[in-house]
Amino acid sequence: MAVFLIIAGMVMIMAAINDQIGALGALIKGDLFGGGGASDYGFVVWAAAIIAIGAVLRVADLPDAGRFLVALVIIAYLLGHAGIPTQVLQQIQAAGGGAGSATPGGPGGAGKAQSGGAAK
Repeated sequence: MAVFLIIAGMVMIMAAINDQIGALGALIKGDLFGGGGASDYGFVVWAAAIIAIGAVLRVADLPDAGRFLVALVIIAYLLGHAGIPTQVLQQIQAAGGGAGSATPGGPGGAGKAQSGGAAK
C-alpha cells in the first residue's frame, strides 16, 4: 500500500510540474466512472456488478454459481473493451522487443558493419 501511495504521489507531482492536473483528473474520472455514453461504463460500475453478483449468490448459498457469473462478467468486460488485449501485447512487445524482433549480431555486435576495414 505504501508503494502505491508513493507512486500516486509521484504521478501527481509530475502532473503538477507539467501543469496537467486538470487533464489527469479528467483521465481518472473517465476511467473510473466512464465517458457518459450509453454503453461506456467505467471501472466502478463493473466492480459494483461483480461485488453485487458475488454477494447475492453468497447469500443464496450458491458460491460456485457466483464464481462462474463473476468470471462471465470479467470476460464480458474484456470483450467489451477490445483494445485491452491489443494494448497489453503492444506494451509487452515495446518493453521486451517482441519475440521476433531480435537484431542480427545480438548484444555483442557481431553483425554490426565494420568501419573502414584495414588501417591505411
